[in-house]
Amino acid sequence: LKLDQPKTLISIFYKNKQQGKVQIGQDLTIYPPFQWNKENISIQYPVSLLRPPKIKLEKTHWTIPRILNTINQTCFKIHKNTLPPPYDILLASLVFGNTTNPLPQEINDAYMRTGVIHLLVVSGAQVSLLLTTFSKLCKIFHLTRIQSFIFSSFFNLFFVLLTGAGPSISRAGIMAEFALLSQLSGRPQSFYHTLSLSALVLLILHPFYVFHIGFQLSFLATFALFYLAPILEEKIKPYFGKFASPLSISLAPLILSTPLIIFYFNRCSLVALIANLFTMANVEILVYSGFLTTILGLFGLYPLALFLNKGNYLLLLILNKIITFMSKFQFSQINVIRPPLLLLIGYYIFLLICTELLRKNFSFNKKHLLYIMACLIIIFALNSFFPAFSTSKLPLNITVLDVGQGDSILIDTPKHKKYLIDGGAYLKGNRSTTDFLSKKGINRLNGIILTHAHADHLDGLLPLIENIKIDWIIISGFKSNYANYKKFLYMIKKKKIPLHLTQAGQTIYLDADLPLTILHPSFPYIMDVHSPENDNSVVGRLTYKKFSILFTGDLAEAGEKRILSLNPTLNSTLIKLGHHGSRWSSTPDFLDVIRPQAAIISCGKNNRFNHPHQELLKRLPPHISLYRTDLQGNILISSDGQKYIIHSER
Repeated sequence: LKLDQPKTLISIFYKNKQQGKVQIGQDLTIYPPFQWNKENISIQYPVSLLRPPKIKLEKTHWTIPRILNTINQTCFKIHKNTLPPPYDILLASLVFGNTTNPLPQEINDAYMRTGVIHLLVVSGAQVSLLLTTFSKLCKIFHLTRIQSFIFSSFFNLFFVLLTGAGPSISRAGIMAEFALLSQLSGRPQSFYHTLSLSALVLLILHPFYVFHIGFQLSFLATFALFYLAPILEEKIKPYFGKFASPLSISLAPLILSTPLIIFYFNRCSLVALIANLFTMANVEILVYSGFLTTILGLFGLYPLALFLNKGNYLLLLILNKIITFMSKFQFSQINVIRPPLLLLIGYYIFLLICTELLRKNFSFNKKHLLYIMACLIIIFALNSFFPAFSTSKLPLNITVLDVGQGDSILIDTPKHKKYLIDGGAYLKGNRSTTDFLSKKGINRLNGIILTHAHADHLDGLLPLIENIKIDWIIISGFKSNYANYKKFLYMIKKKKIPLHLTQAGQTIYLDADLPLTILHPSFPYIMDVHSPENDNSVVGRLTYKKFSILFTGDLAEAGEKRILSLNPTLNSTLIKLGHHGSRWSSTPDFLDVIRPQAAIISCGKNNRFNHPHQELLKRLPPHISLYRTDLQGNILISSDGQKYIIHSER
């Protein structure tokens, strides 16, 4: 796939080539120049295009990228033919950082939750192993210094390109090349000079890597291993003996990288240190053995490769069991509020000062040092973990989330309890309900209410059930054959989350003075309509002193008539309009009874249903203020029970 874009000085650094087979019906994501993948790049839209790029589908010739991709796939097939899935992909990831054949999502999530996702990214360990092997071969064959340099440099470059030349492996490859040059010249190398020059070379080749999280973490972890780890080992050796070395090697990168991970991902693994210690030796053996298996397979020695991979299979099984077991702990990964940049910088400055004091054996009272470190940790923890959901001083805060074409509403009560009405569709990135809760540092929901079992309300709840603590879940009794609804019920049962059915007439107290009155559904269920699921949505009216808001799910006209027949007086301060602003919802009779001062519509921008429908917009009374997630992003409502404030945030 090739993109044509305006030829500018900046665009010469941009490449967008995708290798591999394309299946009919497959979705491909093509990023225009500088519209970065926000999961990996911290900047957003720094450059605008003057015109859209042209997209061409071309036949791939035997270019270097295609040759390397073919070799990569050949190496993967060796493991595919000698290991059962997904262990073939797992071993290939450990050895080559395999990206063309992604791991199953549940395995990838387990490695993420336990803080060992870096194991699946090829980096310095693999390059070090490769060059150590070639160094021994050079000695065996009595190669001269210059011959050894050429031989090792060629395979170093080849391996970096073969594995995709990402920031981490590129950093390792460039540092290795400087080490080879040092050996060739016979001059000693300085680690700090090598690290700095590697960063400079990489940024000359890819200037925008400075914003790449992988680039930042790779250099930070490497710095930690060479700078902080030896100091830690020296200080803890009297207490841990022979375990001091592996402990310091695991702990040092975590001390430096964890704040940065929190800053970008709003997540922190509490089992990362233990997981790294338990998997370190296992992974080292697998990398060595995986390389050997690949070489045997490339030379056609499949029986030997198969024999070796039988042992690898056992090690992979143990590795996977350890990671999966640790990932099941409720506290294995927690959501953390993003710390301010100044606090992050202050942390690293303070850490550097403390490390230098330790390194120089500065005569400083250790108790004082511990007090200072404890204060720093407390400040960081308070800033990161305290669920400061809203800057509003008003006690009740409701957020109608911008989750595209779907519904998801978060209620933060005056007693700081958190409730969720629907979860939107399953989305990746910064518009998902999961991502929003993560950024707010919310690790527990006091309750979830599912209005009905449609994908745009239900699917976003699945990752929440898997990853955070939920006190209870409420659903309507209306049955659904939707596959993900059955999965939803299975996950609730598996997690042992209390499940309750609701119907009209019930009252749920979110706080002692914050009742949610259920107005719908009622028996008998409404069936003879276009969408029974919509017309049997759970509808609730939240009341806080003189303030009230009506949540309507995807209620349509038949459901509205049923509610009015049972509740002739139902005025509310605000209303979340039904079914994303459909023409068949929010009828004039219904709005006349509710008499809201403002209305909120949750819908996706330029959605295929044309929500909100023009007919609905025209019939809304002029005195009703309208707020839309597709135009304004998240809609935030705050109230003290007397007055209310509505504002939006992107």
